[in-house]
Amino acid sequence: SPTASSSAAGGWTAQGEVVAAELIQALSSLDPHARSTACQTLGQPAYRGDLRVIGQLIKRLQDHDQYVRQAAASSLGQVARRGDEAVISALVTSILDSDASVRRVSANALGQVAQRGAQAAVPALLGRLEDKDGGVRRAALKALGRVAEKGDGGVLRLLLAKTADGEGFVRHVAVEVLGHLADE
Repeated sequence: SPTASSSAAGGWTAQGEVVAAELIQALSSLDPHARSTACQTLGQPAYRGDLRVIGQLIKRLQDHDQYVRQAAASSLGQVARRGDEAVISALVTSILDSDASVRRVSANALGQVAQRGAQAAVPALLGRLEDKDGGVRRAALKALGRVAEKGDGGVLRLLLAKTADGEGFVRHVAVEVLGHLADE
């Protein structure tokens, strides 16, 4: 049975259906490496917009293994359609994960999926500007550069504060994003 994306692309081959089904089944494996690898593989362009895959990846954001959650977030950034509210909502939750790498990858994915001005994404990303991990702060800044409205005074003030961040790479990105979002 073709999915939303496979119908648009002319339908899966029988072999493609079998591979997709096997990967989705691997997401339930007891082996976290198998689940993580399945998540990574499902992030391939062939699965872009496939609602069955996206739903399964969203479920893996709750996995007990941090590497599985990280791989699921990364793959969602690759396969979800821009503006997909279910994915945005799931990523807004996973951006609060206990693991910094999951928060970082979730921020990146949010920047890929959310559209400019996304109501849920912008506040979630702004909240990560004070994350204890510099990589998360940098990822949130980069994502804000893609989703915050240009000229938004509140966002610009918070970005300006990040130009004094304790991490040089965070300050650098803050300056870049400020230049991108400032009114011309």
